[in-house]
Amino acid sequence: ALPMFNLSELDKHSLYVVLETHHRTAFMFVYASAVVLAWKLDLWRQGLGVLAPFGRLGLTNYVLSSVLGSFIYFGWGLHLHEYFGSTLTLPLGIAVLVVQVVLSHAWLHFFEHGPLEAVWRRLTWLGESRSDETSAAVRGARRPS
Repeated sequence: ALPMFNLSELDKHSLYVVLETHHRTAFMFVYASAVVLAWKLDLWRQGLGVLAPFGRLGLTNYVLSSVLGSFIYFGWGLHLHEYFGSTLTLPLGIAVLVVQVVLSHAWLHFFEHGPLEAVWRRLTWLGESRSDETSAAVRGARRPS
C-alpha cells in the first residue's frame, strides 16, 4: 500500500485515521441526505411521522434506553453482554425502539410532554413569571378542549 511514498507506520496510521474520518463524515451526509429526500416523499413522511412522538420525548427516551441497555448488558442487571453479540443486539435494539415508540404515543395521549422534558422545562424556567396556560403546559397536563 502506497509503495511510492515510503511512509513510516506512524504516518500510514495517521493518514488512515484522517481518511477514515473524512469517509465517515461523508457517509453521514449521505445518510442525512437520504432521510431528507425520503421525507420529501409523502409515503415516507407518513412512515417517519410515526416516530414524531418518540422525538417529542427525546430526553426521556434517551435516558430510558440507556437505563434499559445497561440493565440488560451490565452486571447490576441481567449481565447478558457475554451472550449477546451483534446478531442479537440489533433485534433487541429494534424491539426496544418499537416499545418506546408505542409508549411515547400512549404517554402523549394523556400529557403534552414527557416526564423528563417536564422536569427540564421546570428547571430552565426557574425565576421567571409564567402565565397559567404556560404553567399547565409545564406540568404536562393537557388543557381541556
